[in-house]
Amino acid sequence: PLKGRHYHSATWTGSEVVFFGGYNYHRSFRDGAAYDPALDSWRRIPRAPVGARFLHGALWTGTKLLVFGGTEAWRMSHGDGALFDPVTNQWERLVPEIRSASDR
Repeated sequence: PLKGRHYHSATWTGSEVVFFGGYNYHRSFRDGAAYDPALDSWRRIPRAPVGARFLHGALWTGTKLLVFGGTEAWRMSHGDGALFDPVTNQWERLVPEIRSASDR
């Protein structure tokens, strides 16, 4: 369901594993997919409203997937994030990008 990639996140929701982002040595991604082991089926999830990323943090809040930080290229870090709701299949952008002093 997805192009091959490394450095993605894989987060268990209680019923699905949601894979997001990643890098394939040519580009980084802001899309993903969810795998339901009970049904042995995949579904695509929409692209996130934030930049493509890998090496990011991801966690399950109990109702939504939180994705934050990471990098798009080895020298370009992200300071923003988004929430994904698997029930509505929609993303919500969080805070605006926060730049570190080294990015100025």
